[in-house]
Amino acid sequence: MISAIRYGIESSLTLELPDGALVAHCQSARPDSAEPLAEVVDRALARPLEFPPLVQAAVPGDKVVLALDRGVPGAATIVARTIATLLSAGVTPQSITLVRAIADAEAGEPHPLALLLSEVRELIGDAIHDPENRESLSYLGAGANAKPIYIDRFLHDADLVIPIGCLRHDESLGYYGIAAGIFPAFSDTAAQQRYRAAVVGDSAQHDRLCKQANEAAWLLGAQFTIQVVPGGGNRVLHVLAGESAAAAREGSRLCAEAWSYRVPACANLVIGTIEGDAAEQSWDNVGRALAAMATVVDQEGAMILCTDLSQRPGTGIERVVGAEDLEQVEREIDNDRPVDTLAALEVIRAVQRGRVYLISRLDEDFVEDLGLLPVAPEQLSRLAVRYGSCIVLENVQYAAPRVQPVLAAEAPLARRRSRR
Repeated sequence: MISAIRYGIESSLTLELPDGALVAHCQSARPDSAEPLAEVVDRALARPLEFPPLVQAAVPGDKVVLALDRGVPGAATIVARTIATLLSAGVTPQSITLVRAIADAEAGEPHPLALLLSEVRELIGDAIHDPENRESLSYLGAGANAKPIYIDRFLHDADLVIPIGCLRHDESLGYYGIAAGIFPAFSDTAAQQRYRAAVVGDSAQHDRLCKQANEAAWLLGAQFTIQVVPGGGNRVLHVLAGESAAAAREGSRLCAEAWSYRVPACANLVIGTIEGDAAEQSWDNVGRALAAMATVVDQEGAMILCTDLSQRPGTGIERVVGAEDLEQVEREIDNDRPVDTLAALEVIRAVQRGRVYLISRLDEDFVEDLGLLPVAPEQLSRLAVRYGSCIVLENVQYAAPRVQPVLAAEAPLARRRSRR
């Protein structure tokens, strides 16, 4: 038995399995200490990696932009402590602007400036990046591929740009390194579509897109960054600040340490969870979760994803609803590249592969029209006993599981907690 598997905002369930059915239970990493996040951020900003302390890097008169990428755990605390450091360096509130993605604003997530005192917050610039508004973009230069690079005007005109992003495992679906939190995140629609069109598993193309993102960040002169190593469920394992390349190297190591799992074999059933608030309960994370689960499920096996998903679907997901010809829909999505391209394509691939059950807050008819099978939490154990082997992946949206047979002496350890 595995008791109290956490998922969703504050949900849990109990899973009972026959003896010997559990192949691996891959548990999420937890922070090493209960130190308040604000103190962790302050320490990272005071002792950055291969960079002077932020209080020395910013000077009075600087126009500073905080470029907040999507899905950053603890964003409000990180933004508040970064602004406090800038103010202590003599930067005025009127000289600071927060720029964030339009998708975050439309999702109704908590405002990242919410922890600031009202008299300070009123003076901080608050901008929403719209990739379709050419008036809000500036020409940065031509890339090595001869394509023009456009960037949000606030970032282009700033003296100091501080990207704030969420690190992911190098193998995570749609992840192109920390520089992608600048480009294409704050570029135009055409650039963003090129990244959505990337072929999953094409390492050469992935490397080219990473290189283009790094090139854009270099042209912008964004040398300092703040990055979070997520712990799942809105937890933060580590906060890294410093020179971009140094933060990328250390972040890659820490993410691999936290989220690389080895399992001794594929399983008939893979159960994945997505834990955390509304920001984590997203279609993007559903796509990442399905891609990760597919790497360790048998060819004829099934997957169960446990979420509190209630987010309105994007145009890509909507095209899948009720579709009779999924291959045609896949071609259309590949051609048009809507914002939720990766999620929509992973849903299509998952239902073409086999049975996919979903625990969510979505309407059951809608789930069925997607080709998924709605299931209630209390039905999970009765469903699981139909399968001879099972793998559980907690916070699977961050996980990178791989089949790597272990020695017999290691098998009991692998059953309890499988980590590379």
